[in-house]
Amino acid sequence: MNVEEEVRSDFNPVRRGSPLPWLLLGITLAVGVTMAIVSRNQLVEEKTRTARALQANDEVMGRLRGVVSENQRLREEADAWKAQKTELESRAKSLEEQLKGSADEIARCKSKGRR
Repeated sequence: MNVEEEVRSDFNPVRRGSPLPWLLLGITLAVGVTMAIVSRNQLVEEKTRTARALQANDEVMGRLRGVVSENQRLREEADAWKAQKTELESRAKSLEEQLKGSADEIARCKSKGRR
């Protein structure tokens, strides 16, 4: 008998390794791939939410800038109206004084005419 026949004879069966390491490797790879896929999906979802949030933020900031510029325009307009009001009040006072002076002059003329 040669050595190969002796190893493969019925009296000396070749011992195979346990399938447990291969099973554990397969399970580990399956879990790893599953975790990678789930993590990637979560990352994509988070990036999508971030992009939507940034877009909404840009829209809000655009509206805010519009409101701020409108507010500034209204403040300038209010300041102009205040200045115009002050000018009209001073003009009204001037006209009232002129009216009083004219009324006094008319009264003096009437009193001279009665004498």
